[in-house]
Amino acid sequence: PAILNSDTHVLSYSGDGVGRLIACLDEALGVYGLLLMLPRVSPTRVILAGGVARSRRIRDNFAGFLSRHRMELLPVAAEDALFIEAQGCAVLAAEWADQQGDRPERASGVPSLDRLVAPAGVADLDRVPALYGYLPRVKRLQGTAPAPEPGVDHRLILGFDIGSTGSKALALDSESRRVVWEGYLNTNGNPVGAAQSLMQRFVEGPAGRLPVLALGATGSGREIVGSLLSTCYGVERVYVLNEIAAHAEGALHFDREVDTIFEIGGQDAKYIRLADGRVVDAAMNEACSAGTGSFIEEQGRKFSGIDDVVQLGEEALRSDCGVSLGQHCSVFMAEIIDGAVAAGSETRSIIAGIYDSIIQNYLNRVKGSRSVGQVVFCQGMPFSADALAAAVVRQTGSRVVVPPNPGTVGALGIALLTRKGIETRPLAPIDPQRFLAARVEQKDTFVCKSTKGCGGTGNCCRIDRLTTVVQEQRQRFTWGGGCSLWDR
Repeated sequence: PAILNSDTHVLSYSGDGVGRLIACLDEALGVYGLLLMLPRVSPTRVILAGGVARSRRIRDNFAGFLSRHRMELLPVAAEDALFIEAQGCAVLAAEWADQQGDRPERASGVPSLDRLVAPAGVADLDRVPALYGYLPRVKRLQGTAPAPEPGVDHRLILGFDIGSTGSKALALDSESRRVVWEGYLNTNGNPVGAAQSLMQRFVEGPAGRLPVLALGATGSGREIVGSLLSTCYGVERVYVLNEIAAHAEGALHFDREVDTIFEIGGQDAKYIRLADGRVVDAAMNEACSAGTGSFIEEQGRKFSGIDDVVQLGEEALRSDCGVSLGQHCSVFMAEIIDGAVAAGSETRSIIAGIYDSIIQNYLNRVKGSRSVGQVVFCQGMPFSADALAAAVVRQTGSRVVVPPNPGTVGALGIALLTRKGIETRPLAPIDPQRFLAARVEQKDTFVCKSTKGCGGTGNCCRIDRLTTVVQEQRQRFTWGGGCSLWDR
């Protein structure tokens, strides 16, 4: 029979409830597994193997698919599916023992351990120069702790950057463009909850007593958070725009000579090319985690004695050289690292090689054939480590600029764009409690049946719809599609 192994990691991001989120993960994993099958050429009798095969929903999905293609899912106890590979190894060993039965010198059983395990060999891996040698071309900007200035009449703009992994917020003085407060927390699959928690932190902080005139939202959760903010305060006070524009605006705020932006986040990475302060090219990688913050954390857990990513970066900079690990998918990188460890490579050299590999992945999978300018602005929380910025210098030869807080550049950028896009002088201050008490009642999608703007045929676009409740008043927002019909 055909055997499908379901030990696969699937990541998803949604603001829905936990039960619906887990159901979506099961559905996504089932679809991914089914894509591996070719019903016309695959054997008709199929076994599901692996720990995820214990999910009844996944087994039902596969059974239905196979039945529709005249194939059969063989019954295997859920717990037995976890041990199929181990059972296969035992069967192969038993068959090998039977074959050796007529050889007296090998019939006594398994050889001793020293005959089975070979000693560690010398690492046969390419070496790259030490990362610390490239630090002189890294310019890390110094900033002061955000705080309101005593005696100054601050009038603020709040910028929200709601990402898939982390959410950031920032309060900007509308006159001086000085940051007076900033906050960060994990999104945890709940963009609205993250935005409200950040608003609560702002209210409880030293800047919470100051008037807020307008708000901006960017990041992957910008539509749902921006819609709720618009419900609370009106569209004339809320500015929503994509993170590409926000990151560019934030970078130029720190250095007008920046012509290239490398943004590495928790689950995605972006490339932005600038000319005369304008975005002329951009690319984004959402499908592969190799070259993201989650990749760094995942690989860092493999080394004992490493407590966090800060210590990981410090260890990379202490190494006299790096091990060339190449650019691989995160699934295969574990095998490469294990091989380097088994071959006797020093831990620090391997860690330095990980940072080098991250940038190599980024340059090949995100930047691609696009150009790199003279001044690269590096942003995103992973660039809190100098080791990652040094790896950019080593592989591009460009001068690298890192902001004081690499994780809040998007929030700063959307606040600056809000300042440009909304006239704040005649606006009265908002009441933060209105947003804190608001809620999203329902989120769903529907298919647009309009033929307006579609050439008369209709594109059947999927449209997102949101129902919000503010002071017991319900309002609906829609966005998406191939034209601006629903955005309007």
